[in-house]
Amino acid sequence: MKKPIVTALAAVALSAGAHAETKFYGKFNVSTAYNDSTEEFNMDSHASRLGIKGSDDLGFATLVYKAEYQHNVDEGGLKARGTYVGLKYEGLGTVKLGKMDTPLKKSQGKFDLFNDIYDIKRNLLGENRDNNSINYTSEKLGNLTVSASAILEEGSDGYSVSGVFEKGNIYASVAYDKDVPDSEDVAKLDSVLRATAIVTQGDIRLGAIVNYAEEGNFDDTGFAFNAALTKGLHTFKAQFGTAEQAIDDQGGINEVQTLSIGVDRKLAKTTTAYFYADSEEQNDADAVNELRIGLVHKF
Repeated sequence: MKKPIVTALAAVALSAGAHAETKFYGKFNVSTAYNDSTEEFNMDSHASRLGIKGSDDLGFATLVYKAEYQHNVDEGGLKARGTYVGLKYEGLGTVKLGKMDTPLKKSQGKFDLFNDIYDIKRNLLGENRDNNSINYTSEKLGNLTVSASAILEEGSDGYSVSGVFEKGNIYASVAYDKDVPDSEDVAKLDSVLRATAIVTQGDIRLGAIVNYAEEGNFDDTGFAFNAALTKGLHTFKAQFGTAEQAIDDQGGINEVQTLSIGVDRKLAKTTTAYFYADSEEQNDADAVNELRIGLVHKF
């Protein structure tokens, strides 16, 4: 099954010149780390991916599509990520059908400074990419963009909505999930409410997320805060998160606190090296500490 997928992606890449609206793209993100709990080195691939995306002008609307697969660089193997087909109507917005990030997940924008490596999903519930989704996203209404998804998985009538405000150096969003299936196979939450704010001033960027989740008699407010400073080719950054999380249908609770710090070094327009340190504490147990060095390349 893997070979036909790879062959199809390669065929699209070769024909990209003949079809200017189709693009073959990808990202490699691989690192090695030392973990003090295991006292061992390990290697990881962090959501490395291959994909195609594009559009076709149909006259009355524009067809848009994407098929993206996670490629585990360290071990091999492919896994479906965001995959959809839809129609974009000028002045009205875009309707898409497929497997997609929920509007709540997307509402964080570019908040997560350690995305795919020390992801905020360790602290914040609601980071879902669901099958059988129908999504509508408006065009920009001034500084506001509205998005809504219905998830039609068997036994689910879940939905997710968001409003995103962008103006100059300010990014702010509010999002809400109701009965959305959990893509990580954790117990489905009754609801999640999230607010995000990011402010950029010169070389400094500050961000904050508040995330309130309910599941039966359980409720939790999770927080994440971060800051970044860019100087030349280097970006210095830090991120803190804390929350209690429901982890099973029996009401098991997992308290999590995380702190990540690090620096990115631009090697080229499409290539970045990084060095990170991370500490994660669960249920008042001893913290697990890690040092990680890695490389990201996009094409």
